[in-house]
Amino acid sequence: MPNSIVKFNEVDLPSYIDLGSTVSTVKVTEANKLGLVFVFGRKPVLRAYGHGSIQSLGSSKVEMETDQIVHLVEVIVVPDEVQDSAVLVGQTFTEPKGVVVVKDDKCLKFLEKSSEEM
Repeated sequence: MPNSIVKFNEVDLPSYIDLGSTVSTVKVTEANKLGLVFVFGRKPVLRAYGHGSIQSLGSSKVEMETDQIVHLVEVIVVPDEVQDSAVLVGQTFTEPKGVVVVKDDKCLKFLEKSSEEM
């Protein structure tokens, strides 16, 4: 999937959109720069991640926006070395009710259904 710029608590960050990932993640350095408060009680082990399995560092709730779609989502904070982009956008953003993903070999676009269409 394409690299993109996603607003993350109103800050533009380089992101990788992964329609197959069940979670959205953020590098710990970016989380610290943004002043995110981590919830350390929720530290899932991420499996089938590029390095086999990764112990996350915590989680936080953030507002993500792309293509004028805005959602409050949980993001998992991960060590910097496990992903290239600042943010990995997964199904916590791409799959909520009312979000439609349109893609082809060159473009990925998010649309939101109106309440009448749902």
